[in-house]
Amino acid sequence: MAKVKTKLYQLAKIISEKAEEDKEFAEKIQAVFSTGEPRGKRTPKKAVKRSPPTINPFQVLSSGGKSQLLSSLMSLTIEELRDVAFHYELGARNVVLKWKNKERLVEFIGDLTEQRAEKGDAFRGSSQ
Repeated sequence: MAKVKTKLYQLAKIISEKAEEDKEFAEKIQAVFSTGEPRGKRTPKKAVKRSPPTINPFQVLSSGGKSQLLSSLMSLTIEELRDVAFHYELGARNVVLKWKNKERLVEFIGDLTEQRAEKGDAFRGSSQ
């Protein structure tokens, strides 16, 4: 491996020396590495803008339980369910935003809200 590394270093040195001496050769090398686009000017990603959610699933769950949460979620449209999922970061990489089945969205949001609300209960002690 050391031989290959040494040979590559020697080759780069020869090319560099030749490019310093010969302007035409230097321009040809620069043309090989040039993409034609100015560097550093990337178009920024557009921020995803969604409407604020119409309900807070955690408040509904704590005040009325899971059945109240599910009935509240069923009364929403698919877009409103997606807003809730996006705002409360339910679902990995926002894959939930692609779902078209309302029942699937309601079940997912309900289950995940319940799981997150109960997270850490083992450390809170019993209320008995």
